[in-house]
Amino acid sequence: MSHKVLHPNGDKLKIAGAGGYFAAPGSHPPKAGAFTPRKTATVASFRKLYDRGDFPISVNHDAKGNKINWKVDIEKLDYHHYLPLFFSGLCETDEPYAFLARQGIHDLLDKGGSKILPVVPQLIIPIKSNIRLIVRSSQYT
Repeated sequence: MSHKVLHPNGDKLKIAGAGGYFAAPGSHPPKAGAFTPRKTATVASFRKLYDRGDFPISVNHDAKGNKINWKVDIEKLDYHHYLPLFFSGLCETDEPYAFLARQGIHDLLDKGGSKILPVVPQLIIPIKSNIRLIVRSSQYT
């Protein structure tokens, strides 16, 4: 059931049934900001871990291009720890972090062998958050 009421300026307002909502004609509710770009914690975590020296890697600048210099033998690494961290770094756009994440994943997958399959369930969350970030950033480009 709706009633018609006059606004102080003379305009007619409709009042919805139970609980009613008074709003001037042509007014809109405020934006919730669901599509505004946000920084994610995973972007900062990969950078922070690399800057702190938690990854056993460094960048080797060569005439043929950049390469990752592994300080530890790749086969001896704990894949359950490092592979999800490198996948979380895929959302990085600044160098050298973007290069380190891509090349680190490539090297780990290339040399991992049977260590990769048990880690796949742990990769779902970083991949999912990277896809969400890619979708958000493509809306604003």
